[in-house]
Amino acid sequence: MTIIVKNQTASEIALPDLGNCKVPASGQFELTRVSTISEIYNSSDLITRIDAGDIVLNDGVADLSLADSKEFIQPFNTRNPVKKTSFKSPNDTDWELSVDDAGILTTEQAV
Repeated sequence: MTIIVKNQTASEIALPDLGNCKVPASGQFELTRVSTISEIYNSSDLITRIDAGDIVLNDGVADLSLADSKEFIQPFNTRNPVKKTSFKSPNDTDWELSVDDAGILTTEQAV
């Protein structure tokens, strides 16, 4: 999965809770090159910047609206109330993805 952040402002934007990556003024940065999906889903700095209209996301195919950007990085929400799901990694390992009541996303290898 690719997640690209696009800066909608004329100033550089730092995202401290994502390794202090910096998104160039009016530029873009591929978050999934430096952060895990879990870190991105749990980034309060990213949500704050999306809420402010400073950043929109691109899913690797198309730019998303502000509302869709916020929805995209919050897979466990009121529109998709799943609290736990399982998936198989490319190397055929079984994993479980879950979110606790505080909204923290965790992954663990299934036993």
